[in-house]
Amino acid sequence: MLDALFISAVHAIVVIDKQGIIRAVNPAAERLFDYSAEELVEENVRILMPEPHRSEHDGYLRHYMETGERKIIGIGREMQAKRKDGTDFPIYLSVSEFEHEGARRFAGLIRDLTEQVQYETELELANEKAERTILQLTKTQDQLVASQKLAALGELTAGIAHEIKNPLNFVSNFSETSIELLDELKAAISNALGERDAAARREIDELLADLTSDLDKIRTHAHRADGIVRSMLDHARGGEGVPVKADINGLVEEAFNLAYHGQRARDKSFQLQTERLFDGEAGQAFVRRQEIVRALVNIMGNAFYAVSQRRMAGEEGYFPSVTLATLSRGKDVEIRVRDNGTGIDEELKTKLFEPFFSTKPAGDGTGLGLSLCYDIIQHQHGGTISVESTPGSFTEFVISLPRNKSQPKGA
Repeated sequence: MLDALFISAVHAIVVIDKQGIIRAVNPAAERLFDYSAEELVEENVRILMPEPHRSEHDGYLRHYMETGERKIIGIGREMQAKRKDGTDFPIYLSVSEFEHEGARRFAGLIRDLTEQVQYETELELANEKAERTILQLTKTQDQLVASQKLAALGELTAGIAHEIKNPLNFVSNFSETSIELLDELKAAISNALGERDAAARREIDELLADLTSDLDKIRTHAHRADGIVRSMLDHARGGEGVPVKADINGLVEEAFNLAYHGQRARDKSFQLQTERLFDGEAGQAFVRRQEIVRALVNIMGNAFYAVSQRRMAGEEGYFPSVTLATLSRGKDVEIRVRDNGTGIDEELKTKLFEPFFSTKPAGDGTGLGLSLCYDIIQHQHGGTISVESTPGSFTEFVISLPRNKSQPKGA
């Protein structure tokens, strides 16, 4: 019966003596290791082991015989075995000790773990894939929520802007008309009084001058508010225009000229040193031209503002500088706008692209410009925009645009 059990056992059994010489193997062991019983019997069991176990096994066995200290016997463990063709494979080895005809013997029960390890590996890969999928779904969900919030904000913004725009136009128009009427009133009073009452005339002139000044301030702030409303409408309007194939270096140059001349119109004393690091391989990309130019003009306008602020601080030896750079990155193209202005604090960088957030003093900015740039670059064109900055040193906006993301069908 014992012979029958030995022969019919599903798992491999290898019997060795105290010198590690194989004395018997069952058919399952022959199939597992691809050796015949004749090839294995009288061989050292090391033949079935890869390194380092092959070199160290005899030492393990001697140590046990001398000390009785067990490492595998009666315990079992996972390890590697070697087939006749030299390939390694995982096994679970259980070793028991017995006596046969007065001699000590050791029987190893060997279970092949190849399928189990393969299953565990596939399961681990599947879990990793599932985790990546969950992360991607979470990211997509966050993007959808953000898009819905932006869409809701856009609708709200557009509604508010339209409601405000008409009253602002009345304020602006009537303030300008009132200034003209005051000039006419001043002339009429001057003609009526002539030289008869100099004191009364001076008092009237002072009152009229104050009224004119107040109305001029009303007009100035009405124009500023109108600019905010236009920015809100631009932000709410979203992407317009059909994607066209455009030269990237030409776009950057066009945007710079628009931004620079706009700055010079506001500040005649504005001076700037410009460096262009254009990559000749930057090539072309499908973009909504008007929208990209608008985004670049906005970013460059912020750069001009930053260098102007640092110049006005009176720092000795400082001169405003802006560097424009393009770089081909295969399927993408990169645009960089770097200034040596005031820089941005680390805690503020994460909020730069939020609607209505601005690093400028109250009244100098709407807080919608960079939010609009983010929408144009990230959502309309599938690109990315990021900022690097050191306070008191520099700020650099980095834009990456896919060349064909916005390509229309059939183009």
